[in-house]
Amino acid sequence: CILVFAVLPLLQSVSSCSSDLDCSLGGTCNNSICQCDSTWTGSRCSLLNLQMSSNNGCAYCDTNHSSWGGSPLYDATSSTYVMATAVMLDHCGLNSWECNSAIAVATSATPHGPYTFKELLLPPFAHNPTLHQWQNVSNSTDIVYLIYHIGQGTPHDGSKQLICSNGTTPSTLQCGSSVSDSLASEPVVGENLGLPNLLFTSSLSNGPWQAVDAKGGAWAFNNPGVLQLGNGSMFIVLKLNCQGSPTVFCRQFAVAVSSGPSWRSDFTFLRRIDVYGEDAYPWLDARGNFHMLFQGGGYSPCGAACNYTGHFHTAWSRNGLDWHVDYEVPAFSSSIQVTPSTNVTLLRRERHQLLFNDQGLPTHLFNGGTMRDAGDLIHTYVQKIETS
Repeated sequence: CILVFAVLPLLQSVSSCSSDLDCSLGGTCNNSICQCDSTWTGSRCSLLNLQMSSNNGCAYCDTNHSSWGGSPLYDATSSTYVMATAVMLDHCGLNSWECNSAIAVATSATPHGPYTFKELLLPPFAHNPTLHQWQNVSNSTDIVYLIYHIGQGTPHDGSKQLICSNGTTPSTLQCGSSVSDSLASEPVVGENLGLPNLLFTSSLSNGPWQAVDAKGGAWAFNNPGVLQLGNGSMFIVLKLNCQGSPTVFCRQFAVAVSSGPSWRSDFTFLRRIDVYGEDAYPWLDARGNFHMLFQGGGYSPCGAACNYTGHFHTAWSRNGLDWHVDYEVPAFSSSIQVTPSTNVTLLRRERHQLLFNDQGLPTHLFNGGTMRDAGDLIHTYVQKIETS
């Protein structure tokens, strides 16, 4: 949902601090001690305060059907939770994503699922959707639901949709002809970027969904992470090649903001930020601080200082431009607690996205994940976040 200010419950965690930045903006520094908001825990309030999950942690699971993460919203009209998700068609797994990934909607009566397939919104190639609500700050009844994504519902050149079975992709099948995510060229500060690829509707439960295609093509605004600011404008985090390294596997985030107080307003490029990775998910807390979950890993050539270990990182900022990262301590792990004494440990846990309650607090973390010894079969997993 859009920025809603809320009173954040506090959980005290002992740590020496001199400002709220030392508490990862996940709490406040009081008398040199970090007092963490309910969302966060740890000595620096940099760990998501994750709780036990139901359904074995699986929100959208079908043994014959792969889904790669989910982004839900609650729909009061139908009293259901509506999730936008990437699905691999024709019973294939994640390795088929460049050929078989499509965007679908799934629904559930509860936030943690199980979610069931409702409809296909965009055929291959369409990938990495995130679902958001935009609300007109001058007219609270003017609400639009938005799904930002990559791809435009048409196949890559030379790629053909694969046919698989049991939710995995056989090693004998190859997707297209070495298709890669060619990232956008270097924007100039102040450059008009236009709009990302997105779907929009005024009815979350009934649609119809309409498409807006980015002027930069399928990979424009690569893997966008979006939030609405208090003035109605949209803030976006996108992925670029690292400066001066177009041929090296190096991914650096950049930020842009819409030129007006509307989701239809073109985005203006602001700057690169000193965070490296992909799949950013930004949001604002009740104090107006920016937070971001993202995947780290081998995304930067600058050495140990920014070559984050693992895929479970968080960054924080007061203004959305100057960001801080805990390089050593991940915000969570690959394990999901499902009983007081049992964890489900995933081989991969990526595509971090959140569900928020009416008070603007994150209540659930959603991820795309793979189990060990399951090939490239993928499902959408969920874990509850503490709110009190």
